[in-house]
Amino acid sequence: MKSFRHIVPPLRLFQGADSLDRLGAELDRLKSKRAVIFVDRRWAAAP
Repeated sequence: MKSFRHIVPPLRLFQGADSLDRLGAELDRLKSKRAVIFVDRRWAAAP
C-alpha cells in the first residue's frame, strides 16, 4: 500500500513505511513530546 496522509483537524493520520521517519518532525511542529501509535498485530510481533 502506498504511503498517505489524512489530515482533518484535529486528526492527522499518517500511514506507510516512512511514517515513523516523519514522527520527530511532526512532534516538533506540534511542540509535543508524546504520540499515540496504533500498530497491527503482525507488525507488533515482528522483531
